[in-house]
Amino acid sequence: MALAFLVSCSSHENHSPNTTNTKTEYFLDVNLFNLSGINKINNIPDYPYVEIQSPNDTTRTIIFYATKDISYTHKYKKLSNYWMRSFRFYGDTAWLTEFEYVYPDKILSLTFSITDRNEPYMLTTATVLESSHETTYMFEKGISVSPSPDVIKVIRNRISDSTLRKIQFMNGIMSIDENQIIDGKATLQKECYTIGDHSYFWWLYFGLGKEVSCN
Repeated sequence: MALAFLVSCSSHENHSPNTTNTKTEYFLDVNLFNLSGINKINNIPDYPYVEIQSPNDTTRTIIFYATKDISYTHKYKKLSNYWMRSFRFYGDTAWLTEFEYVYPDKILSLTFSITDRNEPYMLTTATVLESSHETTYMFEKGISVSPSPDVIKVIRNRISDSTLRKIQFMNGIMSIDENQIIDGKATLQKECYTIGDHSYFWWLYFGLGKEVSCN
């Protein structure tokens, strides 16, 4: 699901060493809608924690330290009214390139695949994350389209399958109602986790939070 996909993608980005001109801060949590930390700490605690490097106003690096041996690095550039990152890696059977566009109210992730280096990249999935919803669109045959933050507007009628997640928080419990539509058939599923006052991103990248009954 989203957790496995995002973590596997992030691990392919290189971890750049910090420089003397870079502002570096540490946090217990993070808000990826504005690339800012939550619950700042002066001393690095036990894992997990988040490091944010800000060399200037248009560059930002966020490192998720899950354990001593596992970390995930996101490198962003500011473009117009949004932040962007992209990276390339080899999946199970094809090369994949991920483009991510970050706005204050949503995060759009586009995944392109290619099986032959002489063929054009094809859009296979597009995920839109908002404050309480995450929707993933799948394109069975792929779509030949250039990466763009506006791509969803022109490809909605070519969606083959989709997954909608409704995310809610109450009394330290995060509930996820998932509605998956594959080949026209809907499958409903609900999961609940204890995450305290942590964010969805904390759960997503650190994989913490005990699963509990939703009743």
